[in-house]
Amino acid sequence: MVMDREKLTAGAFAESIGVAQATISHILGPRNKYPSTEVILRLHQRYNDINLEWLLTGKGNMSNNPDSPENDGFDYPLFAENPENLSNGPEESKNRKEIALETALKSPKDIVKQEIIYNFILHSVYTIFAPERKTSLFIDMKKYILDLTVTENLRLHANYVLLKLTSPSPLPEMLPGQFAEIRVDGSPTTFLRRPISINYVDRQRNEVWFLIQLVGDGTKRLGEAKAGDIINVVLPLGNCFTMPEKPSDKLLLIGGGVGTAPMLYLGEQLAKKGCKPTFLLGARSDKDLLQLEQFAAYGEVYTTTEDGSHGEKGYVTQHSILNKVYFEQIYTCGPKPMMMAVAKYAKSKGISCEVSLENMMACGIGACLCCVENTTEGHLCVCKEGPVFNINKLLWQI
Repeated sequence: MVMDREKLTAGAFAESIGVAQATISHILGPRNKYPSTEVILRLHQRYNDINLEWLLTGKGNMSNNPDSPENDGFDYPLFAENPENLSNGPEESKNRKEIALETALKSPKDIVKQEIIYNFILHSVYTIFAPERKTSLFIDMKKYILDLTVTENLRLHANYVLLKLTSPSPLPEMLPGQFAEIRVDGSPTTFLRRPISINYVDRQRNEVWFLIQLVGDGTKRLGEAKAGDIINVVLPLGNCFTMPEKPSDKLLLIGGGVGTAPMLYLGEQLAKKGCKPTFLLGARSDKDLLQLEQFAAYGEVYTTTEDGSHGEKGYVTQHSILNKVYFEQIYTCGPKPMMMAVAKYAKSKGISCEVSLENMMACGIGACLCCVENTTEGHLCVCKEGPVFNINKLLWQI
């Protein structure tokens, strides 16, 4: 068994796949008839050397390695640890997953469970038949609900604040392109968390930064936070930008408006890997260009403004740098018309391009379906399968 191989207690095993110890105890207990879809999904993500077919039906070897000693003596699914759990032996075991799926799908109101099952089936099909198309949804990262303390709330502009939060314990790993769902307390008109891009992670100060545009009651309330206030966040959510294969690749990071936020952390991470990113930032006027000094620490910075008050006048896709340098990879985030224009340029030049979508989000976990985007793989939740997509996966008319 996995716990024996890894020398894990039930508690440590539960922690390794991100579930409660009580869940493992229930699954391994004699009364558990059907395996948990979510736990099997988590297990396969964490220990992908385990044969998926064996997890689903009990057929074949436990390990993908044919010489593994773990293959001896197992002809039933993993969570039926005791053979007596299977009243009809192997014949029942091969149908357990189908019965579990069918039973769960009979509950149409249980949206979260259906979403887990849908994602599990999608992942399983890709893993078996098309591993190269496995969705970016399955980033094996634990999500955390944290009460973070405000260290600073800097007013960068009349409509923007930079919120810096810290924790008494080390912050979890976060990747460029991911986001957080921030709870808004003290606002009678705000019921849902607000999805905010991770702007930067300062490991020395154990801080995570959020660049927030003050638009409605929720974000304006966050803009009033003071040092010492406690703010509840869920992070890290979503997928991330793809790191280049070669540090020598010429990389262009294009941000517009508040869409410049994830570009800073991405630039810092690229610089750490030996890359030299180029930033192209667009705004309405010079007053709307934010964090220019921070960007300049990681690469060359070019700007455009609609009124010509800083950099070149016009839009980012009109900047002269695009005619002077051929870039192997473009990353972009900002208003959708801007991203579509960038995507059109990239497609015309044969340049790989990733966009970070800003669809309306509510839950952040793929349950409410309000952020769905139509793609070559069907309708996908931007908050979970995204927010970062390669433009070749999107059905934009460009």
